[in-house]
Amino acid sequence: MKALHTNKLWIGWIESFVGQLRSLVNSVRWSSEVSI
Repeated sequence: MKALHTNKLWIGWIESFVGQLRSLVNSVRWSSEVSI
């Protein structure tokens, strides 16, 4: 049961990390389009 809880924590952490990475890429892409 504890292993399952740990897996859920890892999945939540990875999803939040991917979401931040995606927003970062979007902001970089947007700023590069504006500068061109």
